[in-house]
Amino acid sequence: MMAIWYVDPTAAATSDAYAGPFGVGKLRLSWGAVTWTSNDAYYQRRGTTVTLTANLTPGGNSVTIGAYGDGDRPIILSPGATPVLYGMYFSAGSNVTVSDLHFVMTNRGVGYAGMRIGGTTNFTLRNCVIEGFDVGIFVTASAINTTIDGNEVFDCGDDGLVVGATNAGRITNNRIYGTSRRVTTGDCIQFLDAVDWGAWRVDSNTLTIDVALKQCVMIGVPASATQVPVLVEQNECTTTCNGIHARHSAVIRANTIEITGVNAALIANAGLSNQPILFSGNVVRCIGASRASDQGAGIVAMAVYADAGAGIAHLVSFVNNTVAGDAYRGFFAGADIDSGTITLRNNRLWQTFGNPSVGFSVNAGAAATFVESNTAIYGFTSPAVNLTLSSPDTSDPSPYLNADYSLKTTIPIGGIPMPNPLRNAGTYVQGVTLRNGRTQPGMTPIGAYQVGRY
Repeated sequence: MMAIWYVDPTAAATSDAYAGPFGVGKLRLSWGAVTWTSNDAYYQRRGTTVTLTANLTPGGNSVTIGAYGDGDRPIILSPGATPVLYGMYFSAGSNVTVSDLHFVMTNRGVGYAGMRIGGTTNFTLRNCVIEGFDVGIFVTASAINTTIDGNEVFDCGDDGLVVGATNAGRITNNRIYGTSRRVTTGDCIQFLDAVDWGAWRVDSNTLTIDVALKQCVMIGVPASATQVPVLVEQNECTTTCNGIHARHSAVIRANTIEITGVNAALIANAGLSNQPILFSGNVVRCIGASRASDQGAGIVAMAVYADAGAGIAHLVSFVNNTVAGDAYRGFFAGADIDSGTITLRNNRLWQTFGNPSVGFSVNAGAAATFVESNTAIYGFTSPAVNLTLSSPDTSDPSPYLNADYSLKTTIPIGGIPMPNPLRNAGTYVQGVTLRNGRTQPGMTPIGAYQVGRY
């Protein structure tokens, strides 16, 4: 029979017959006093703080861990000194749900996480706050089918969320910010090198990089060339450094990246040959100040770099993306991109600052095959360097677009509102889903336009 455990550090005494809001159960004053048993439920009273004196290592299958009562999420405080270095540490268990808790670390312990998830199956972390740890969430050690949903992670010494040697999962609806508070290497979400992760979907997150040298999403080089692609879609990214960076096969679509600084928003630099990396239907907003001369650096919207010098066969596609604002380089390819195919199709690049800039910049020495078609480009000092554009559309797009660069539904033609002609622009690409969700032939516009405009 399932037992209910209540944790209230302000209670006067323990009880084995406490009439709590989820039913009669056992009342304890600390997490260290509960017994972990399969099918049991465990709740801490809202508005209270439990300071751990040992690592909290729940066990059992089909376990629910959460909050009860009224008020703020209950706090589980890790003092950051041996033996307390985690918020919660899971090494086993199936069908476990943790929700509505607030994990805090003081005296940050290097390398330790607010939530460490390993050896679990069907584990869910939902609606929690994690702050002050070196790593917010660490998913590792063959965790299978992990869901990270609706959490807030911030003030991390290094990364916000790390995916290690696991087997599939979803990261959705989270807000991750305030990374790199101890070192300069903290990503919001990182898929580690030299391990295989299984099939992961990263969607609908709000990710912010505000300091240091890293990116909102980093997809590393796995142990196996056959590792399935990571799907990264519909995330809102704000960055002073890099946006979404793929070093392995990935599908990166319908994201919005707002970027400042002198780095790149969408980056492909495969660490293994012939890894298909697709950037489709993304919007890059480049935020900067106007410049009077070419300073040799600035925001790059879309980039292909060599991971470790020459010799990697790249297989990268940029399809139906929109770039607008202060883009120093709309697209850039390094000189070491010496083999493979780079496809550039149906992209709209709109330089609105008039800076010295290049739409498509391919460094001399890049010997990969570049396939370009149906580009709309406007406002750049030079449309392309070392790349011949195929019949580009160089007209001013501003009459046809809203302030967020989505298509206007109608435009005035002869004083009469008429359907926007750009809604039919472009070339159909099999299997490509735009931000507006449409894939039918004859209705695929240039660039990435949002749902609901037409």
